[in-house]
Amino acid sequence: DIFRKHFNEPMKGDVIVSLFFYFGDHRRRDISNHEKLLGDSMNKIVFDDDSQIIKMVLEKSYDKINPRVEVEVIEC
Repeated sequence: DIFRKHFNEPMKGDVIVSLFFYFGDHRRRDISNHEKLLGDSMNKIVFDDDSQIIKMVLEKSYDKINPRVEVEVIEC
């Protein structure tokens, strides 16, 4: 799992999560669906529960050469 190799134990306090989606093409996508999937996949790994998220930043952009998702989590 991608998150497990970066986090030894879940954060316990409130967190701010930023998700930057870089898609390889301009097809229409609902980034809130992608956000939900990533938020749920971080439960018990990055933080105990996604209810700890007090602020979330979502951004959609395009990068044909290097499509990716960049995740930033800050414990408050």
